[in-house]
Amino acid sequence: MSRVIHGLDGWLSRTDIQRFHSLLDLPIQPPSKSALKALVEGTLSRVPFQNISMLARPRRAPTLAEVRDDMLSGRGGPCGHMNPFLAAVLHELGYKAQLVAGSMQAADCHIALLVLLDGEHLWVDVGNGFPYLEPIALTDLQPRRHPFIDHRLRRIGDERWQIEHRRQGQDQWVRNYDFQVTPRSFASFADMIEAHYSQPGYGPFLLGLRVNYHTPHRSVVIRDRVLRIIDGSCDDHRTLDDAGLAAALREHFPNTDLSMQEALECLQMPTIESTTGIETRSFSSMDGNARAFLREHGYVVLSPQFERAVLNEQIACWRALKHRWAEQMNLPPEQYEAQVSQWRDLWRHEPLFAALLGDERIWKTASVGLGQPGARLLHDHVIAKPRKGLNGTIPWHQDATFWPIDRSGLSCWLPFVDVGPNGGCLEVVAGSHHWGAGAPADFIASPRSQFPSDARFVRLPAKAGSIVVLDGLTWHRSSPNRDDGDRPVYITLWVPPNARYVRRHAAWHPVNEHVKVQPGEILDGEWFPCFGERSHEESIDEIPRLDHNGPNLDAPLTMFEASRLIAGQVGRLLGEPGAPLAIALAKPDARAVVVERALAAGLLLPEHADALSEVLEHLWISAESYRLHRARNVYNAAYVAWWELIGRACWEREQSEAAWPSR
Repeated sequence: MSRVIHGLDGWLSRTDIQRFHSLLDLPIQPPSKSALKALVEGTLSRVPFQNISMLARPRRAPTLAEVRDDMLSGRGGPCGHMNPFLAAVLHELGYKAQLVAGSMQAADCHIALLVLLDGEHLWVDVGNGFPYLEPIALTDLQPRRHPFIDHRLRRIGDERWQIEHRRQGQDQWVRNYDFQVTPRSFASFADMIEAHYSQPGYGPFLLGLRVNYHTPHRSVVIRDRVLRIIDGSCDDHRTLDDAGLAAALREHFPNTDLSMQEALECLQMPTIESTTGIETRSFSSMDGNARAFLREHGYVVLSPQFERAVLNEQIACWRALKHRWAEQMNLPPEQYEAQVSQWRDLWRHEPLFAALLGDERIWKTASVGLGQPGARLLHDHVIAKPRKGLNGTIPWHQDATFWPIDRSGLSCWLPFVDVGPNGGCLEVVAGSHHWGAGAPADFIASPRSQFPSDARFVRLPAKAGSIVVLDGLTWHRSSPNRDDGDRPVYITLWVPPNARYVRRHAAWHPVNEHVKVQPGEILDGEWFPCFGERSHEESIDEIPRLDHNGPNLDAPLTMFEASRLIAGQVGRLLGEPGAPLAIALAKPDARAVVVERALAAGLLLPEHADALSEVLEHLWISAESYRLHRARNVYNAAYVAWWELIGRACWEREQSEAAWPSR
């Protein structure tokens, strides 16, 4: 392998090399695998992969002087910046580094590196926007794990390799790009680089915003108007307006000095205000006009129906219930509330909630909204989002696809306090109920983020005591509460009186344990009371029927099977197969054994032992609160944290049937 075929020898001075190492906070070292890894990791952690500069500048390829300035200043750039610059750095340090061509949406549209070191060819890529944090020998086909995405090499020919990705919680590997090992000169990429800078659609860089950096355990990614912060415990999504994008750059990329406004003007990206409206219309009751609005838009807001005194009584009752259940688990209230955000079947536990449920202002609203003489309760629950506590995004979903019945229904969303536009209010895709039933959304394996380009997003702030009525097929979510307070909302889910039981639609759903009828029979019984007329006759109505086979369970970790999967992994480590999580993890000694055996099996890094101990406690609280009271953490945080720390490694071990630690 020639050391100078790429044609970048002599481009950088010794002062440039020292300046770049200072930027990465690294000493200059002789060539070695450890030194190379430190350079790669440092570059991805300190110099962002970004296209803002290319959007803000004239439509031409940058000069080498511009590339050098962008890299040494810490502004970064796309692959035409990052990888050639690193190749030149490595050359000046004495490495044998070459440029190679990668193919993605077009042939040879990407630049990667090949480094010959200690008799091995190592693949290196700091210019693709992904956490490729270490050089990988072409003979090493083992997956590399990261909270953002897993990746691995795969050989596909004598002179060709492929980079494959696997998303969190999925088992399918997907091609990202393939590359040839034939060395290329930098000059040979001139047309490709020019096309990226001048031809929208040749690559993604003139069509949207891309900025990110990666550390071994964390990623910060801006893509168009979405900011994602990903680590082992969370994947936080935030949609930003212009000011929010500028603030995110200042906070997460403080040394980049990027021209965001020019980039946005180039893209003509719409502001969030133009794509997300705030609903200001409300109705005094569910009359004909309100029902017509519901049928057209998939939602309707009713002005306050309940007095403050009634709501304050409900809040006091809910808080007393939480404290009582925390005491039953021998937990301080603050420790309990740090892990539990949803409380179900309150009408079965508290007469005050039973009285609220039976109030005509709720059930008659539901029956009129359904266009039926009555309405049947599926279940009720309270979800809270304390500003300084357990507070997150409940992803996009349709309620009705989660229900074990044959037709859609609706929900009544009753806030006990004022919920403003930034207070964790409902957000809907207006009119999306007309799209029909999609597959049940999986908040862990495949949260939905893409909608038609003409989709209209609307926030539904609501005063305390209002009722927001939502069609069961309307796509909706709620973002974190950015205001003060706990944001408790009482939610009742309603179905037509003659809805029939279809277990396969939601075999995982906790309401199944209370069903006493057979599949195909009308859902009836003491847990599913009907208010108003109880006609069991089949009627001709416009309520959409549901026909699906339940959620997709192909991914190794889904929100529908997470508890069962993790219980199996914990049981295997403890030598207690079949033990429910709430029982297996009840004692601190058992949790300590899980950590000990995970370390012994090579499933856990020693530096993550304390984190796993904490996650095991959170798993026990979640599992025990569900076992005793059907309360839970609606954000699935403990499940995801387990999966990232050890669950995926356990699953891969099970797939290979490799030996586990002896008991």
